Amino acid sequence: MYPVNHAHDILKRFLHAHSSFVRSDLQGYLDLFAFVTNPPDDMLEKAELVIKMAFKNPKLLRYRDYYSANTGTSERE
Repeated sequence: MYPVNHAHDILKRFLHAHSSFVRSDLQGYLDLFAFVTNPPDDMLEKAELVIKMAFKNPKLLRYRDYYSANTGTSERE
């Protein structure tokens, strides 16, 4: 039972450290936790994996699109 309890404790600490997370985005935090805690253990290899994943799934947000979506609200109000 130790491995299960240990993994649960680490996950609980991880979520507690990110206490402002939105519950509807929980899957993203769990994916990040799984990525951080699973192999490869070498940080450079993980950085390489993140970069490769980012290029495989490109997202494009145009300046005009960003500001047209926010025209109804103002942060200065």
